[in-house]
Amino acid sequence: MKRGAFALYAAAAVAAGFALIACSAEAMEAARASLQQALAAGAALLRIYPTLVLRGTELAARYAAGCYQPQTLPEAVELCALLLAEALAAGVPVTRLGLNPSPELEAALLAGPYHPAFGALVREKLKQWQAEALLAGQDAAEPAMLRFPRQDLPLVFGHQRQGMLALAKRWPQLALLPDDHLPAGELRLQTQAGERCLPEREFCQQLRA
Repeated sequence: MKRGAFALYAAAAVAAGFALIACSAEAMEAARASLQQALAAGAALLRIYPTLVLRGTELAARYAAGCYQPQTLPEAVELCALLLAEALAAGVPVTRLGLNPSPELEAALLAGPYHPAFGALVREKLKQWQAEALLAGQDAAEPAMLRFPRQDLPLVFGHQRQGMLALAKRWPQLALLPDDHLPAGELRLQTQAGERCLPEREFCQQLRA
């Protein structure tokens, strides 16, 4: 049975515009290899799409025959978050994560990791990992404050405040504070012992290592 695949599109700057390079992957190792190939080719930006099963396609027939098993939404979100981190570590922006939602797409959808806010879920997952990395070793019983750029508030709080609730469960004495003066993507932790920060790109480079 074939497991869920990904389509990764890399726009690499050429003489008069952009060249689209399409790659597919079935496993994390293959997905990362595809991403590295796109980056090595000089990609200026990336778009990452988890595979969806749509009516009237060859994949729909294989799915109906039990020959194809799509990824679950949590699996796809986690994989895309890892790929997003790879791209950000290399300084390459990801301009789209998941297909653009539409009534036509939802009517044609049979199976697969679809969510109308898929891109937001992926970026929230990466931000959650970044916060957890910064908070690693923090005593849950000690008061602390996590500061973040105001524009990152939706990412830190997460869909239906799931990110905020996850942090509160592990670190009940942690306060969350938007900060208009922090650089984009940076997280800063203030504790009784002092202050430390973790920029997004630095975290992504650590995650990739």
